Amino acid sequence: MKKLKFIKNLFIIKTVLILVIALTASGCKPAGKRKNDKKIIPVMASFVTNSPIEHRVEINGEIKGQNQVDIYPDVPGKVLNLYVREGQFVGRGQIVATIDRSQVGMIYRPATVTSPISGVIGKIYVEQGMTIANSTPLMLIADTRIVEGVLNVTEKQLGYFKIGQKTEIKVESYPDIKFRGYVSKISSMLDPSSRTLEIRVRLFNIGNRLLPGNYADFSVIVKKFRNQVIVPIDSIIDSIERTEVFVVEEIKKKKDPLKKKIKKSTKNDKDKKKTKKKLQKKLKDKSGKIYVARLRRVKTGLYRGKIVQILAGLKPGERVVTLGKENIIDGSLIKIISQEPEKKNKNTGSNL
Repeated sequence: MKKLKFIKNLFIIKTVLILVIALTASGCKPAGKRKNDKKIIPVMASFVTNSPIEHRVEINGEIKGQNQVDIYPDVPGKVLNLYVREGQFVGRGQIVATIDRSQVGMIYRPATVTSPISGVIGKIYVEQGMTIANSTPLMLIADTRIVEGVLNVTEKQLGYFKIGQKTEIKVESYPDIKFRGYVSKISSMLDPSSRTLEIRVRLFNIGNRLLPGNYADFSVIVKKFRNQVIVPIDSIIDSIERTEVFVVEEIKKKKDPLKKKIKKSTKNDKDKKKTKKKLQKKLKDKSGKIYVARLRRVKTGLYRGKIVQILAGLKPGERVVTLGKENIIDGSLIKIISQEPEKKNKNTGSNL
């Protein structure tokens, strides 16, 4: 019995020793294989610039002819002839239709219908042979050389608009073309039913591409800001509590992060020199500088396409990480594999 107990205790001791040796061996792995080691992460970066930016109001609206009228016959009767087609240009006073006003037992000369303005036939409402009253419109005619956009803006947006503001317009039929115009008229009264205000935008209709009845997207430039701190939208890290960016900082010689890493991975001086050269080669860019990513809180303003206005937290000339930021944390060692060149300040007022 004593012999059996001794064998059992000896087995337990051997098992414990094996576990201790295994744990010790796992804790003595080379520094390069440890999970806690710092990695050198490739990123793309961009310079913080000083550029103009525009505040725009985006709104939908309808295109109408500046001079646009429905043509009515002077007398009731049957539509005898239609001399025009939709899309055709007609001059003022041109005959567009004739009406047969004859009745049983009475024959009259056909009554002519003429265009009151010069323009393009936008819509024909009737067909040949139809009997109509003199209150029935025959067709719509509009002068499309200069057209207007009709916008209905809310009370909240009223303070943004002024006569003369530049406007860009896009329509589905020409998605790659930007039409340009300006705010020409602002109504003096709100519509009591919709609580909106009508604004008219005069447009230069080159090539008569804009047709009355088109729906369009209007972008009104309500204010321009010059000399603003601008970053690419790809650099912004948005969360519920704060907005941040990763700023690229050069590592100074006094605070060399490689020393600690070299001590862990090497023992003699020769190995230290070799390791340092390898690490520097990985970290340095063409200028021979080493970089680290620093997380910084910023305050943003306008978002315009691919750029963002920065109100506080950055200054022109600094660099921010634009691609690879999801792989880094504050203090990560980084290698810049590509970056946008620093742009000179040009207050051109161009669209951004």
